Amino acid sequence: MICVGILFVTLLIGFKKYGLYVVSNRINAIILSKEGNELKQRLLPKAETGFATPEEGKDYQIFNDGQKWFEEQIAQGNVVNWSQSTTETYYLGEGTSAKEINHSITLNAYYLKNKQETNKTVIIAHGFGLSGDKYGAWGKMYYDLGYNVLLPDARAHGKSEGNFISFGLQEKKDYTNEHGWIQQVIERIGPDAEIYLHGGSMGAATMMMAAGEPLPSNVKLLIEDCGYADLNIPFHHLKNSILTKLEGQGGAFKFKRNLAGVNLNVPINEKDIDYLFDRFLHVFNERYELSEKDRDVLTSVSAVNAMSTTTLPVLFIHGQSDTLVPFKETTEMLILSKQSNRNNARYEEYFPAQANHGASIKVDYETYKHTIQQFITHNT
Repeated sequence: MICVGILFVTLLIGFKKYGLYVVSNRINAIILSKEGNELKQRLLPKAETGFATPEEGKDYQIFNDGQKWFEEQIAQGNVVNWSQSTTETYYLGEGTSAKEINHSITLNAYYLKNKQETNKTVIIAHGFGLSGDKYGAWGKMYYDLGYNVLLPDARAHGKSEGNFISFGLQEKKDYTNEHGWIQQVIERIGPDAEIYLHGGSMGAATMMMAAGEPLPSNVKLLIEDCGYADLNIPFHHLKNSILTKLEGQGGAFKFKRNLAGVNLNVPINEKDIDYLFDRFLHVFNERYELSEKDRDVLTSVSAVNAMSTTTLPVLFIHGQSDTLVPFKETTEMLILSKQSNRNNARYEEYFPAQANHGASIKVDYETYKHTIQQFITHNT
């Protein structure tokens, strides 16, 4: 009887360990690849899509109307698709047996020329799991201000090809390379083109990292909305949120499954959560051959480093009620990096109190638009 009990416990532990491994692979596929984009949009409706707190925001309908307007422009043929040929590079396998993969991919972008002739174009980078056409409300705002608008689909998003998401690490090159979106605007609009960069969430982090690279003088400024200073911040915050919920349930989630007629009640504890997060960091590290320090690898995706070197004026926008990318620690890190900027780059701030992640535009649309227009006016 004792042997049967030991066998059952051994099987249970093995089942749990294997289950966690399978779950970690599934989580990595959802987070790091194009495969999970539809699920991301379902799971993050109050984060990436952006709802205001404590309510949806008085100008939520204006936002919806702007999005609908942009979709109508696409349907009417007023929006032109641009493309970019580039390369996706990553590694499969681990250690010395890892194989470098290089293959060509084509990226997509939506371009809306303003009815008023202008040499000014805003390039807008969207958030995690979304696509350029989902940022139509921002496109409408800039169009109303008199600018041309380019909304790229990030690699592994929307109509763009690519297998994996790197949270800005490789995406920044799609703006800065010799055939990138910035260069395409200059070639199509002309050598006197003025370019303004705008990004939201992951797009904001991507644009900040791009702003730390050498850029043509045509690029005049950056507007970043709720971007992360580095990836450790949102993932650390997410992990702590899970652990806090865990404590409220007596230190363990109950994972209930029926296996071959036997009801299993498997506790998922803090150690298991650590395993899932460590697996994610390990996979990300191996894929891009980053630091061996798994727990610090996400600092390689760093907007802070870029902000300490950029020459561009930057407008920092961040809702103080942000529950996904915490306002205080992210903004403090970014502002400090700007204060120590060796190029004395100018910066301005807009921090609406009641806005959650990505929702500043919905809390007070006119103030949001006016703040951005004033920033552009001050710096061009």
